[in-house]
Amino acid sequence: MKYRMSVGAMLAALFAIAALSAPQPAAASGPAMALGATGNVLCDDPIRPTRCTAEFNADNPAAAQFAITVDATVIPQGGYAGFASEVVFGGLRYVQRAVCTDEVVWPDLAADVCFRTIGLAGQSQHGASTSIIPPFAKSNHSGALLELDVHCTDEDTHELLLTALPIAPFGAGYIGLDGRAVPVKTDGSRNLDLDGDGELDLDFRFGELTEYKLADSLEIECVAGALATPTPCTPAGCPTPTFTPTPTPCPLQGCPTATPRPRPRTLSPPMRPPAPEQLSPAFGRGGPLGVGGSPDSLPIAGNSAVAAGDDWFLIAILASMAAAALVAGAGAALYLRDER
Repeated sequence: MKYRMSVGAMLAALFAIAALSAPQPAAASGPAMALGATGNVLCDDPIRPTRCTAEFNADNPAAAQFAITVDATVIPQGGYAGFASEVVFGGLRYVQRAVCTDEVVWPDLAADVCFRTIGLAGQSQHGASTSIIPPFAKSNHSGALLELDVHCTDEDTHELLLTALPIAPFGAGYIGLDGRAVPVKTDGSRNLDLDGDGELDLDFRFGELTEYKLADSLEIECVAGALATPTPCTPAGCPTPTFTPTPTPCPLQGCPTATPRPRPRTLSPPMRPPAPEQLSPAFGRGGPLGVGGSPDSLPIAGNSAVAAGDDWFLIAILASMAAAALVAGAGAALYLRDER
């Protein structure tokens, strides 16, 4: 009776080691990712919020569920082939959807290249790509990549964090068309407990607390009672207030009486619709740029930080996700075989 590790688990473990052995420099500018919120939540900015308010329902917390999003705000120059992310929930309750592809809403996802796991401290970790091996299809998508269902557990303010590569091995980053990591712009850092031991993580190289770089952060204020629902404007847009001028009063002697003056009567020619060639192309369907624009109109930024390292970063980080999931499965990577 022997325990043997499956070939898939062994390869996944090796790729996990490869991902950790090729750290990439954090980016001070260039491509970026950000956190957002959608659903039963009110935020200070609908596109790039920094603080949101959510309902805490003491009788049924899950009834006030909403979603946290990870958004591609600035994509790499020339497009990208995948992404990775790690979200620390800061006290909110994370509720996993049924399968990985229910949470990854990136439209260019290859269904069989979607990996997720829950870190030792309860953080969500995801990896996705257009392909597992070259050639990699290009994505120009800008917008939501990931949706994670959460709800409040108390009346308090919680800070959600989106960690960044390379110090956080599963942190936010793009996967380039060559399979290499493309770091994202970072904004601040935190000392965190990502290994779930109840203490802040230590950088054993220097004997100091680990400074995890952040791609973004978002505050969620949980309040009791239902949120006030803003009244949306009609599809035609909010009406512009009309200001009625106040008439100037006449002097004490009274207003002068206007003397009517006869005018010659002029007949106007009948109105005709304009000819098609007289119409401006700007009023065509969607205007001169059309609706949505072309892929080249998406926000991009040059990758100022050179993405050096393992050309197989894509396989490494995605397979490391698979390895973590296998280990978390408590024996799913092992099987018992009888040898006679």
